Amino acid sequence: MRDTAPYDDIVYDLLASIMRAQADIATRLSSTALGDIPDGLINRHFEWLTLHYPEGENRHLFDSFGGTFPLRTQALRARSQLPRAMRATLRARHALPWESDEDDLEAHAESEAFVQAEPTRISRLIKQSFVSVLDRERARYETTFDEDGQLVYLTGSNDSQVEIKSPLSVLREYLTIPGVPGSEAYALLPLRNVIFQLFQIYPDGVGPSSKASSFTVSDIEAALSHIWTSLRVRHYSKGQDTLPPEGRSEEGGMLRHFLAAMEVLWVRFANLDECRDYLSHAALRPERAEFAFVRSKHLERLPELGEVVNQLWGLPIPIRGADTLFRGGLKFSGRQGLVVGVHGGPGAGKTSLALALGATLAPFGINTLFITAEETTEDLEAKIESLVSDDLRRLSFFPKHPTEWIQFQNLSFGWSEPKEEDSLKTLESALLRLSQALGEGLSETDEPGASKPCRAIVVLDGIHDLVMTSHHSEGKNGGSLRQRLREFIFACRELRALVILTAGEDWAGDRALDYLVDVAIRLSHESVREPGRKPDRRITISKARHQLCAIGTHGIQLAGAKGVRFSPQINYQLDRKAIWKTRLAEMGVYKRVLELALSQKAFENFSHSSSKRIGRGRLDFQPSQLGVRLFRGSNIFLNGQGAGGKAALALKMAISPTVDQDEVHIQVPEKVLVVSFLYPQQYYINIREALLRLRRYEYGIGMRELRPTVNVMHLYPGNYRPDQLFNRIDWELESADLAGDPYTTIVIDGLHNVARQFPEIQEYPLFWPQIYTALRARPITIISTHTTFLSDHDSMTLNDRRIDPIMHLLIQNTDFRFEIDPLTSNWPPRPREKITSDDSNIFWLRTVAAINQPIPLPGLLWSRDRLLLFESGQARLPF
Repeated sequence: MRDTAPYDDIVYDLLASIMRAQADIATRLSSTALGDIPDGLINRHFEWLTLHYPEGENRHLFDSFGGTFPLRTQALRARSQLPRAMRATLRARHALPWESDEDDLEAHAESEAFVQAEPTRISRLIKQSFVSVLDRERARYETTFDEDGQLVYLTGSNDSQVEIKSPLSVLREYLTIPGVPGSEAYALLPLRNVIFQLFQIYPDGVGPSSKASSFTVSDIEAALSHIWTSLRVRHYSKGQDTLPPEGRSEEGGMLRHFLAAMEVLWVRFANLDECRDYLSHAALRPERAEFAFVRSKHLERLPELGEVVNQLWGLPIPIRGADTLFRGGLKFSGRQGLVVGVHGGPGAGKTSLALALGATLAPFGINTLFITAEETTEDLEAKIESLVSDDLRRLSFFPKHPTEWIQFQNLSFGWSEPKEEDSLKTLESALLRLSQALGEGLSETDEPGASKPCRAIVVLDGIHDLVMTSHHSEGKNGGSLRQRLREFIFACRELRALVILTAGEDWAGDRALDYLVDVAIRLSHESVREPGRKPDRRITISKARHQLCAIGTHGIQLAGAKGVRFSPQINYQLDRKAIWKTRLAEMGVYKRVLELALSQKAFENFSHSSSKRIGRGRLDFQPSQLGVRLFRGSNIFLNGQGAGGKAALALKMAISPTVDQDEVHIQVPEKVLVVSFLYPQQYYINIREALLRLRRYEYGIGMRELRPTVNVMHLYPGNYRPDQLFNRIDWELESADLAGDPYTTIVIDGLHNVARQFPEIQEYPLFWPQIYTALRARPITIISTHTTFLSDHDSMTLNDRRIDPIMHLLIQNTDFRFEIDPLTSNWPPRPREKITSDDSNIFWLRTVAAINQPIPLPGLLWSRDRLLLFESGQARLPF
């Protein structure tokens, strides 16, 4: 069994490669825009990974995700044919040469064959670590309107300071598998070991030896308090004070680097030259540091002390949602173990949960002794196969077979004293063998770095079969047996083991043993008797000693391609996100989709044409004063009567290209997530293709240029739980971030349909404010659609619960509100020129609210079948 942390074979060299790639970016930024820096300049630093890992292993380091390309080129796939010099460079883990000078075409062609020139996941992550450079530039050109309705520019800061994400933050993101958020645990353990070894201090009780310098929880509390004293908003500092990299103590410096790895802190340099010099040396802690730590501009407050302690001391659990349930990790008691009690009825998943914990923790070098009285070894080994996702199995450090990490001990418990006595003797002998197997592994002085808080897992599956509450167990030998069981559990804890006791739902156990359990968990299987409703598995945490924990009931899934995973309560998810500020719209970056329109005459000519093809000059879009510009990161609400083409209009807004203050297209394709309560994916794909055919005439770009991506989360009617939907949306957005291909817009289509077809979501009134609060903590544009019903039996009143979504949305600081009304409605004046097209396909697009802009009247006209916006021919009315 391996005795090293995941990624130990690459973590230091990978960190050095990240820093040198960032140094190349800093060098180019003085003369080149961030988006124009060649991706090959970054990718060349990481091609050595392709020689270190064969194809199929650690695929998240190489594969393409979304709009990115694979890191491994065709030339690098033929490993046996690599030139000798190239092979030597890769084995030394150095950057490959990258010749971008087109005058030397031969050198450029040779380097291009081995270095991926297109955007990869890692090149995107590296560039995004400099995103503050773009933000600062855009802030200089934020706009507003004066009292006369004239556009004016707001002047922002133009200093030379540079803020970037810490290289440790990029490392954490890159080592985490997109779509498998629990895999961050495999990145967190080696990352924190790097920081501990950098400062040569370790958490008390988890250090390499008793002689090593250690820090306590009190030390972290003092260091965290000092950091917040410097960062919190005060009268003079306004929260903009910087933090020197070392701090007042070693603990303070260590904690600052750790918070930077979690993106809570950023790294600030006086200028690009100092940034380049620091990064090019690839040393996190140089003798003379020319940088400072600053709070992320999106940070509201620091994380809770309990969560930071769990992250530094605890055992990270590589299961989706476990980081929220256990607030960063399972914290053990000093140099002792941890006892977890799992209760539940038959089929609740007790055995599966215990096996899943053992399987996912095995890559940390943790062995499992599984003692059972209920199932055979063959059945248990077969069950393991379905508990771990394929993405985890493809990791180079994941055991190839269960026998590498788990030992089964089958016991047959009976009702007679000799059999119970024999069973305890067998348990004690199994413990002795486990202690001998750990052997040298228990010698902490032999470990080069921080040891693991857990050395082994001991599972007693079906403890109710061992310690019974029958009259027999209360006999003359009952107390002796229970005492020996207590001694057995204490002995396991002395080995720094995670002890998992599973028991039946109705078995209360002996109160004398209750204090042994540090974490109490109950599993349940609900709704199995209700027809038409999918059975729900729940996990309830009722007790947690030594640590901060998400007490309460959460969801759990045991089957499927993604393996075991948790669905935490929304409240706890929001608690963790509460450290981040609500994002505001970016005034310097916007969409012109509503500022470009056809004249009424041009639309009529096109509409009456018998030709399906769009000829040259037939669509002449002109700037329009009847629309508004949509700032990036806005919250946009579309409301109107049914069949107004709101979904198509929302998608038209979402995929339209974004421009900067000079009205130059941002060279990043739009990526849209549609959460649909109405239509399936193909509906939106068809609309996207129709909209792309108009781009040449609207924006002067072709169908394949800046081609947008549209992914659809189609929700079928039924009993969909609020926490399931919240987590599904949140994890999809997080997965895209980790892939280096984040979503730019989310469209929530059909809010009105929730009341009719999703009763559990409707019954949870806080769902909508919670989901919109979470979304507004991200740099993403939100577009929501809602239909107002006007028939007598469907009319809505202010007391109708079906309007909860719209009311919550309006409360959540909507930046733009639009009404889509039929042309035959009474509100807007009729167009000056009669529209000869079919009136049933024409709708008024009326702007009700627009952030930082005057309201144009009467508005534009929207053709739902042609997907076009055009003017009514009326003059712009005064506001």
